[in-house]
Amino acid sequence: MDFIALKVIIEHQSEKLTLSSGIPSTVEQLHDTVKDTFGIIEDFTLHYLDEDFGDYFTLHSTNQIKHEGTIKVVIIPSLVLTFTPTENQTDVSNQNDCSSTATDTRADYQTSGTSFSSQDTVILTSPGSPHRSLWPDDIIIPLFSVATEAVLNNANEEFGKNGTLLNNHRIRSEILEKFADYMYGYTAYPTGLQIGEVAEALVKRHPCLTEPGSRNGWNGWMYCLKYKMGNYRSKLRSLGLPDVTCNSLKNKHPDDRAPAKNIKKARKGEVAFLPLYPAGDSREQQELDRQLLIAESQKKDSTAIKNLMCKTFAHRRQDIISLQISIKDTMDRWPALFDVSQVSAEFQKITTRNLEPKFMSMLDLYSPKLLSLFQAKKGAAGERHRAQMSILLQVLQLFSVLQSGVSIQQKREVIIRCLIDHLGEDARSLMKDFENAANAPISVQEELADEVMKIYLLWNEDGMSAASSPYSRPAPIRITCVDNRTNRRAKTYEVSKNEIKTASVKTTTLSALSDGVRAFIAPVDGEIPLFEPGRAYIVKNYSLSLKFGRECIFLNPNTKKFQTAPFELPEEAERSAKYLLNPATALLSGEEQDIFTRGGFISLK
Repeated sequence: MDFIALKVIIEHQSEKLTLSSGIPSTVEQLHDTVKDTFGIIEDFTLHYLDEDFGDYFTLHSTNQIKHEGTIKVVIIPSLVLTFTPTENQTDVSNQNDCSSTATDTRADYQTSGTSFSSQDTVILTSPGSPHRSLWPDDIIIPLFSVATEAVLNNANEEFGKNGTLLNNHRIRSEILEKFADYMYGYTAYPTGLQIGEVAEALVKRHPCLTEPGSRNGWNGWMYCLKYKMGNYRSKLRSLGLPDVTCNSLKNKHPDDRAPAKNIKKARKGEVAFLPLYPAGDSREQQELDRQLLIAESQKKDSTAIKNLMCKTFAHRRQDIISLQISIKDTMDRWPALFDVSQVSAEFQKITTRNLEPKFMSMLDLYSPKLLSLFQAKKGAAGERHRAQMSILLQVLQLFSVLQSGVSIQQKREVIIRCLIDHLGEDARSLMKDFENAANAPISVQEELADEVMKIYLLWNEDGMSAASSPYSRPAPIRITCVDNRTNRRAKTYEVSKNEIKTASVKTTTLSALSDGVRAFIAPVDGEIPLFEPGRAYIVKNYSLSLKFGRECIFLNPNTKKFQTAPFELPEEAERSAKYLLNPATALLSGEEQDIFTRGGFISLK
């Protein structure tokens, strides 16, 4: 068998992997092939579908898979661990029993697999620090005390019978206290919209608490929760919690000493905003650790930087949030923070999400829309950046092979280059190209020695990235069939009694296709089209030609075609495909000399 085809399941997507050289001999080689082909950045393991059990098992040998088999990519989530020491720290057994909580930082894949390695980020915090989550999509009403729940259930039954509302100040006070604590678990400063969501959910769950005379039944509860939240913050401020003490008047800048001016609060996505110092640590102790961190940053390949950065996270957040030190002071006090690896690690500590995988997944999600935006760039913005468009135009020339012959890494490169230019920046300030010569590594190191941050690419003589996988070239093209059209052309004709009659007809069916950026025509002899309108396909091993003045896709015996999940086409892409199928016709008189040699469609006057 010349090739092996496998079905690859990645989260909720199914892809086809064609191995032209057969199944690799080791699991590691197959792992690298899957990683390069589909551009997976995160760590993952491979599972195979066992036919006897009908379930997935860990792949230990490539002998466990066969042609047209199924493998599953299981992402290994990164973990942020918060360790809470026990009270008796002198007892070794108690120290080993310290509790820990793990937050899954994987936003794009959900899996039950877990892994602990030296690359996991560990943040030591105090047991008093709030463990926050992102604001929920659906508000879940917390349980109250047993007595309060009984009163509310009875009141709800009475309300259903005769519309009697509950008026109990003790119950009201307990509800407000409970919900203030509930909202603080997500944010210390909820917005008016978020408070309104909580009030609405409360009245829906317990209709006996409906506010009489209110236009929606919960408007009064919203204002009560708003004032209760302010009192709750004052209570926590007196206890010294840093995320609210940073906004006290005595801790504010003299120019900002007003209750509602320059409130420091977590932005969207920030979970660890301003934590307490770890148990047993003080500001003085962490200041000593910071000075040690500066000394370690001056060493080459220091292994202590990562642990010190995790240990001093609370102290660093105090500098940035509470003291609001300048960028220059931050670079002087925390030089390790500006290392590329530490930028990603700091982002993960604050948001519990991996920066690079999250960015790449969203870049892939919006790729079709971004490509359409770049091609449609016109007007004053296009004129202002015309001098910088040379790079964009060179990159746009790659669009002819974008979907048919490059890996996902090269596609991302094209989009990032275009995005930089679209924003009015110079791509050369961030990206630099090198030829993949024998001394390329030495040349790269010399060229980038004085650069703060740079993306470098090694190119082969054929113009392909040196990092491309042999299995990712050529990549399948993902297209949608917009419409079909059947053409009938007279091959031979007969003249009888001054009449021209058709003797034989050649029938050709044309399919208009689009990948979201380009439009194609797929012709086939006969009345049966190659593609069904409205369906999405992935096609591999096809031929691309401009023989008929249009970009045509020709299928051959080696072509692989299968349906995939539909995707939405931009309106401009759909119009371009329909235009190829039904182009504008030239109006002729019939006396033109080149009427029988010109291409395209014509109409006679």
